[in-house]
Amino acid sequence: MCSRERFEEKLKQSKLAIDLLKDVENHNLRSMVMEHFIGELFTPFFFKKIPNPPRPFGNIRKKKFNLTIATNEYNFNVASRIIGPKGSTIKTIERYSGCQVKLINPRDNPLYVRIVAKDYVNVANWKIEKAIEGIEYVLKNENYEVSLNQLAELAVRRGGFEKPPVSYQYRLKAFDGDDEVVNEENEEDERELTAILFDSDDETDGNFHQHE
Repeated sequence: MCSRERFEEKLKQSKLAIDLLKDVENHNLRSMVMEHFIGELFTPFFFKKIPNPPRPFGNIRKKKFNLTIATNEYNFNVASRIIGPKGSTIKTIERYSGCQVKLINPRDNPLYVRIVAKDYVNVANWKIEKAIEGIEYVLKNENYEVSLNQLAELAVRRGGFEKPPVSYQYRLKAFDGDDEVVNEENEEDERELTAILFDSDDETDGNFHQHE
């Protein structure tokens, strides 16, 4: 269960970042500083340290793998959780794994996530494994670390909690619930997801993997 203390900590961090950003008048500099704050304050600990790949061998190949996720097994919008505010979470997974990670059909169940890595064969396979680990970590959301960080990040991006955007809304439930931060679907949210779709013409080397 997410504690009140954990929520209050993220609330304080987001308010501090917003207050500091108010002093930055230049738009471009403000955006750079904001991304720095978001990366430092709201990146889940799991992704803070980029793992070292194994010693390479074999030929360089482009490996593709499709991860299948049964979205009806979750009580939140799986696609939105993986993507994150402004695509920040999926970009974090990509940096962590060294893979391209694309959602094929974010509106449907099951959800297909295409993972692509180009490297020596063993390194490419390792990168794909890391991408899967990252996605599983985000969906597990242990101690609500991911959802609370996404909520705090969203607050900083929008300048405060008072007027949450239509495109990525959260609601706070009582802290005795199963999931205190719940993503709510809406039409604009679905339109944003289409910008992250993967080309349907690409071939897939890997098999579909069922994730439940």
